[in-house]
Amino acid sequence: VSLFGMDRTTYRSQPAVVRVNCAGNCALQIAQAVSANPGRVVWVEGNATIDSNQVLGSAAEPVTLFVRGDLTMAANLQLTGLLYLHSAGGANNLAVNAGSTTVIGAVVAEGALTAAGAPTISFDAAVLRTISQTQGSMVRVPGSWRDFAAGS
Repeated sequence: VSLFGMDRTTYRSQPAVVRVNCAGNCALQIAQAVSANPGRVVWVEGNATIDSNQVLGSAAEPVTLFVRGDLTMAANLQLTGLLYLHSAGGANNLAVNAGSTTVIGAVVAEGALTAAGAPTISFDAAVLRTISQTQGSMVRVPGSWRDFAAGS
């Protein structure tokens, strides 16, 4: 609630959230969901493995990737945005078994985070600010809101 302003179930139920059901390798499903839905949160339900080289997001179009389970990398992954890990058991596992993993933005875990391998995580406030201002079901368009009478 403190990070997203609502509980996890409500956040997942937003119309803008794209869901990916995963059971093992889902690198292509995640990449397709991110590519086809820029500016939308991608929610991965289940333990996910990324076994092919992927570049997800950029500074101009960062990604919010929410994984409800463990995330394992078996290839090179570069993610620009927010990686959020939630495991029902309270232990959030981020494993890099092969290749290199770089996250530019932030990694957040509910509970304990166990990082195996050598992921590179670089905090980037500008990337997180872009996510905060552009992603979600309802985003205010600059200049579109007035709560005063015209001409006053």
